[in-house]
Amino acid sequence: MKSLTIGRIQGIDIKLHPSFLLIALWVIYHWGFRQNYGIGGTIYGFVLVLSIFCLVLLHELGHSMMAHEYGLRVRDITLVPFGGIARIEQMPSRPRAEAMISVAGPLVNLAIALLILPMLLMVGLASGNSSLQDFAQFGLGDVSLTGFLFYLLLANLTLAIFNLLPAFPMDGGRILRAGVTPFVGRQGATTVAVAIGVTLGILIGIMGLISGEYLIVVVMAFVILAAFAEGRAVRVQARDGGIERRRFGHGGAPTPATS
Repeated sequence: MKSLTIGRIQGIDIKLHPSFLLIALWVIYHWGFRQNYGIGGTIYGFVLVLSIFCLVLLHELGHSMMAHEYGLRVRDITLVPFGGIARIEQMPSRPRAEAMISVAGPLVNLAIALLILPMLLMVGLASGNSSLQDFAQFGLGDVSLTGFLFYLLLANLTLAIFNLLPAFPMDGGRILRAGVTPFVGRQGATTVAVAIGVTLGILIGIMGLISGEYLIVVVMAFVILAAFAEGRAVRVQARDGGIERRRFGHGGAPTPATS
């Protein structure tokens, strides 16, 4: 299915994948019917989901702007139900450049989290909350400003921490590859990063099965398949001497659901 171009930032096309309609259906079901919040809850759910995917977009723009600093062209950014993908025309051969591009996305989310935290504290304290447990119990699942800010804080922290896991092709896996490349070469470093990524994907997927969090299993399956694809692309590049076109993305935007 062809993605819809919804805008352009710094010469980068911003696209929305048609499967994003699934998110809209989920919002209507979860916030409008399951939580019995009606039309008001549905509107709240849409605003929350759109805000979270704005965070995903900012994450990908962090990668893209850093890529521009290294003279690399970013073709587009596509938002999908599980997150976002920034397509960089050619990955840098220098490990430092790859590491800097990789870490830029999570740093954007950490910076936003630091901006949201004082606002959440002020709103929460004004509502009579005095501890983190109070904030969580009052905020999560509640149609309120506190709940909205709490979700955004969790979304940013999740995007940053999850993407920094040393699981290729996550950002942390790319940073790992950049660190190992000087010792074993790019292809060898990719093999190491792929092996660690697949191992972590399997372990986290098993934990998801045991705990009944099947969305985690789906995300980990994506991570494992993407890791193999990245490894194969580097092998083909080394064999053919071609240009490596890579995608920066993460394994999933946090879903604003109640437990």
